[in-house]
Amino acid sequence: MIEPRWFVAIPIPDEIRTVLKENMDVMKKPYAFQKWVHPQDLHITLKFLGAASATARRQIVQSLTALTSSFPAFDLRLKGWGTFGRPASPGILWAGVGGDLQRLSALQAGVEHAALQAEFEREKRPYSPHITLARRYNGKTKFPPDPWTAESANPDASLHAWQVQKVVLYRSHLHQNPMYEEIEYFPLVYNKG
Repeated sequence: MIEPRWFVAIPIPDEIRTVLKENMDVMKKPYAFQKWVHPQDLHITLKFLGAASATARRQIVQSLTALTSSFPAFDLRLKGWGTFGRPASPGILWAGVGGDLQRLSALQAGVEHAALQAEFEREKRPYSPHITLARRYNGKTKFPPDPWTAESANPDASLHAWQVQKVVLYRSHLHQNPMYEEIEYFPLVYNKG
C-alpha cells in the first residue's frame, strides 16, 4: 500500500475553479499535456509535507491552528499563465496568482515555520505561488509559447478575485480522480475590509 502524502494549501473557491476549468477545456486541444488536474484538485500549495506520522500530523494541526487564529483573511486574483521546466517541453502549466502577495508570502512563511516545528523538512526552493493546471507536456512538436502562456496575457483574469478565508491540510490519494482529500481546515480571521 502506498503511504498517503500530505500538504497544506489554499483551496480555490467554486467561482474561480469554474473560470479555470473553462480555460483548461479550451487549452487542452492546443496543449498536449499528459495529465490535466481535476478541477476539484485545484489549489495554491503553501507547503508539501510528504509522508507524515500521526504524531507529526497532530503537531502540524496544532501549529496551523495557532498560526491561523490570528492571521487575517486577504485577497488574491488570477494573473496570467506560465510554465515551469524546459521551454520546449515544460513539466507544469500553471495559472498565476496576483493580489496581496505580501500577505500570501507571510502566510507561506508561517506555514513553513509550523511545519518545521512539527519536524518536517525545510523547503529549499524559493516560494513561487501558482495553481497547477497540467503536468508533463508530451506534444509531438516543441511547446508553442503564445498569448495563453504569457504572464501579461488574459487581462480578464485580473477580474477574477477572491478572499482567502482558510488554509487546508490535504491528503493525496494516488490513482484516484479527484485525488486530494480535505482533512482539516483552518479559518483565517475574517477581514471586514
